[in-house]
Amino acid sequence: MLLSIACKRALDDASKQLFAKGVTTSDDLVDYYLSAGTGGTVAALASDVMRKQPEKPVRQAYIAGVKRLAEQLASLQKTGQDHLPEDGHLAQLAMMTGALILARSTEGDEISVRFLTAVRKCFYSSS
Repeated sequence: MLLSIACKRALDDASKQLFAKGVTTSDDLVDYYLSAGTGGTVAALASDVMRKQPEKPVRQAYIAGVKRLAEQLASLQKTGQDHLPEDGHLAQLAMMTGALILARSTEGDEISVRFLTAVRKCFYSSS
């Protein structure tokens, strides 16, 4: 139960920080999420949460936080022709989270920065 409370609080804080830091566009979110010092609560908790049983409260708290972040990301997306497709915000969240996990896991090697740069370029060109 304490784990779920801590998880919920961490994800709530991360969600609030988006607005406190002035994140108002998809590009802002990419910059914020992929920064070494501020982003990535979803990425940081993922490996621990995935080891928990689906019915555990921590898993439910994590899912709720991920959904909230996905909704925030969707609200920043442009819609219509020439923009991300339906559920593109989910693809973006998955790519950013994966890039952050890989970058942190390979820190100290040049490929670490390349993961983050590649994802930034991908989404800057699509927004």
